Amino acid sequence: MSNFNIERTSIPIFTIGDSTTGKTSIISVYSGNKFSDNISSTIGIDFFIKKISLPNGKNCSLKLWDTAGQESYRSVALKNVKVSLGIIFVYDITSNKSFKNIKNWIDEISNTVDINEIPLLFLGNKIDLQKERDVETEEGEKLANEYKGLFFETSAKNNENIDIAFNALIEKIYTKFKNQFNFENNNNNEKKSNENQSEQNKKISLNSENLKKKESSSSTKKLC
Repeated sequence: MSNFNIERTSIPIFTIGDSTTGKTSIISVYSGNKFSDNISSTIGIDFFIKKISLPNGKNCSLKLWDTAGQESYRSVALKNVKVSLGIIFVYDITSNKSFKNIKNWIDEISNTVDINEIPLLFLGNKIDLQKERDVETEEGEKLANEYKGLFFETSAKNNENIDIAFNALIEKIYTKFKNQFNFENNNNNEKKSNENQSEQNKKISLNSENLKKKESSSSTKKLC
């Protein structure tokens, strides 16, 4: 199972899949950036930060890890995935090879984490290229059901189903791990900090008043 911090303020989510499936574009678009055809392939590992509101109304950050799909960088992704609270598997609907390789990714990740303990999301990307489709929707659904994961077909280019897919995963993560989350502490700490600051301001004010009284008393004595 993933490691937890009781006062967790971020949710780490990893995207896994072959190179050129659109992982970086999906994360980038979800993070609020415009789609670009000229986006570079990820080298090693990278991440994006996105502020969100949880179902309980509390705020937190998503730490979206973007992993390289090349074989030479696979070990980097597998080494870091153990901290994830959610995993997104991405394949290209125009590439049957990228779809079949999802199982290879799952097999390798299973050596690092218990895949049954982490909410999973399967994305068939590039549905804007329907004429080049090489993986049927039913195949993706079947794979997701096999691992009890969520499934959506997306288009990073057209920003289609991106938000819906992420929101579904976030809700699943929250439902599964909400007992380990203690985001209210962050608000309480902020409240206590403000109260402490207010108390300090009062003390400064009182000290200032006392000092003024002493100075006034001292001046009066001199005049007498």
